[in-house]
Amino acid sequence: MYKFYYLVLVYLFVVTVADEKINQERFLKIERLLNEQRNEIERLTNEGEEMKRTLDIQGMEMMHLKKAMGNVIDENKHLNKLLNSESKTRLVDGTDKLMRPKERGIFNHKERRLLVNSGDHGDRVAFYAFMSNNEAILKHHTLTFDVTKVNYGSGYNNNTGIFTAPASGVYVITTTIHPFINSAASIDIIVNNNVQGSIFTDSTEGYETNAATGIVIAWMNQGDVSFVRTSANYNSYGSLYSIIINRCSFTGWKISD
Repeated sequence: MYKFYYLVLVYLFVVTVADEKINQERFLKIERLLNEQRNEIERLTNEGEEMKRTLDIQGMEMMHLKKAMGNVIDENKHLNKLLNSESKTRLVDGTDKLMRPKERGIFNHKERRLLVNSGDHGDRVAFYAFMSNNEAILKHHTLTFDVTKVNYGSGYNNNTGIFTAPASGVYVITTTIHPFINSAASIDIIVNNNVQGSIFTDSTEGYETNAATGIVIAWMNQGDVSFVRTSANYNSYGSLYSIIINRCSFTGWKISD
C-alpha cells in the first residue's frame, strides 16, 4: 500500500518537473518572440522617421525649385517686355530697323559669361566658386567649392578648395554658407592655417534654412593660401544646402598691392 503511494508521489513529482520545464521553454520562446517584435517595431519606426525626413527634404526642395521657376518666368517676362517696347528705332530715312539685344545692352546668360571671362585681365586677381551639390558637414573639414565661375590669376583650385595668392597684396576673402534643415555649422576662414574670421549659422527651427556670410581682409604674400573649414571647436552637424537658388560659395579678390 505504501509502495503504491510512493509511486504515485514519484509520478506527480516527475510530471510537475516536466511541466515546469515545458513552461520555462514556452516562456523563453515567448520572450524571444517579444524581443524580435520589439526590434522589428524599432526598425520600422526608424525607417518611418527616415522616410519622413526624406519627404520633408524633397518638399523643401520642391518649394525652392518652384520659387526659382517663378523668378525665371518673371525675368523672361521682363526681357520680353523690353524687347517689345524697344525693339525698333526710326532711322533718318524713315525705315525701321530691328535692333539686336547687344545694341541695347541686353545680353543672354551665355553672352554675359563670355564677356566676364574673356579678354586679357592683366594682373587682376579674383575668384568665385560654389558647391554644385549638397555636402555633409564634417568636423574640422576643408570645404571644396567645385564649380569655378571666375578665376583671374588662376589662384583657386576647385579640387582642393584652396586659394593660393598669385601676387602679394591686400585681399578680401568671403564665404556664404547655407545649412540645410536640422543642420548647424561653425565655419572658419583660414589664411595660412590661422583663423582669420568665423561665422555660425543653423537651420534647426521648423523648415527654415538660414545662411551666413563671413568677410575678412588680409595681407597675403605671393604663395600664401586661404580656404574655408568647419571649426575644430564646435561639433557641426547635418549638411550644407547648395542648389540653384542658394549656393554655398567662396570668393576673393585683390584690392591693392
